[in-house]
Amino acid sequence: MKYLVSLLLLVTGSYCFAQVGIGTTTPSSAAMLEISGQTSSGEFKGFMPPRVPDVAAQLSINPTAADAGLMVFVESSECLDLWNGSSWQNIYCLGGTPDVWINEFHYQ
Repeated sequence: MKYLVSLLLLVTGSYCFAQVGIGTTTPSSAAMLEISGQTSSGEFKGFMPPRVPDVAAQLSINPTAADAGLMVFVESSECLDLWNGSSWQNIYCLGGTPDVWINEFHYQ
């Protein structure tokens, strides 16, 4: 009997596809994880990425190339950083001056 139940669970489990939903009971079948920003009372909420206090704490994470896409918020620099597989890149920094781009074309 135990053998039959185990076999049934194994076979059934191989045909199940699980999507995880946070704040939703019907996650999209195209997504592995769907996070809803609206509560059942109609309020909207945001996404809070993991926060680290400073760059030293960020560097202690020690991600590898397989961890590309890892995201953290560095509190001391107020920057949202993304690991590109070889280094941390700023996505957006609060309170900073925007990058200035000057393009010049000279035609003769």
